[in-house]
Amino acid sequence: MFPIVRGRLEDECEAAHWVWSIGAVVGGDELCRGAGAPIEVRPSRGNSRLANVIGAQSVRQEVEQHLREMFTNLQAPTIFPSIFVDCKGCRIVHGMPLDGSVCAA
Repeated sequence: MFPIVRGRLEDECEAAHWVWSIGAVVGGDELCRGAGAPIEVRPSRGNSRLANVIGAQSVRQEVEQHLREMFTNLQAPTIFPSIFVDCKGCRIVHGMPLDGSVCAA
């Protein structure tokens, strides 16, 4: 399927392209029962539309800095995929536990 998938986006397209073969697994978690993991077909080439927008790059840098600071305080994930939730109860970003439990706040 890779030749078909690679041809889905035009060469001029800046978007990243990922594929993930997933499927239902009766009685278990897809991560442990043979389903695949996301595969990068091609990386993003950036967003040229933002290059000429006044202030867009500085705002993006600020957002990325804040994200780095937030994720620095979280425990490193030990599984894939990692799911992070913006908790409305305590207004802190949490790593989502596998059991689906939520913050006690």
